[in-house]
Amino acid sequence: MLLEGHPADWFGLGGGTSVQVINSDFPAVTAEADKILFVEAPAPWISMSRPSRAIRQTDLPQRLLRYNALLNIRYGVPIHLVVKTKHFINKKLADRLLKGIEAMEDSVTYQAILEKGQFVGRLQEARSTLIRQGTQKFQAPSEAIQQRIEAIDDLERLEQLLDRVLDAMAWDDLLADR
Repeated sequence: MLLEGHPADWFGLGGGTSVQVINSDFPAVTAEADKILFVEAPAPWISMSRPSRAIRQTDLPQRLLRYNALLNIRYGVPIHLVVKTKHFINKKLADRLLKGIEAMEDSVTYQAILEKGQFVGRLQEARSTLIRQGTQKFQAPSEAIQQRIEAIDDLERLEQLLDRVLDAMAWDDLLADR
């Protein structure tokens, strides 16, 4: 098991960080916890992984609070709790979550965020196309030319430049103000 054999890899911490599976003499904690890990980092912390069977229990929030408090008192470091939820989301819960997302999609704020994202995407695509077409017509742009293109945040201006690529003789000619 990755968690027991290579606990640092389980967190994605890689080499140099010591992670130890620890035993605690809190029977209420160790009897129900999957694993308790002590991470020896510049700011040490403890992680407690919960088995998915325990997640379904209705008193989980209170138990987790109690375990966090007991471990924090014992070791004096922050406690990070991993609760794996992917194994217990049923269709009813998934449907409720999706309805919440659908309601959010109708909100003015959500629509404004989408519009801004779409605008930024159109700017990026126009810049990318301009650089690609200009490279084919002239040559690869210098760093200064690339910076000038990246600084353009007016979509209409970028579209005008795209229209002029075929008629321009060089990057400076293309980017000259007209």
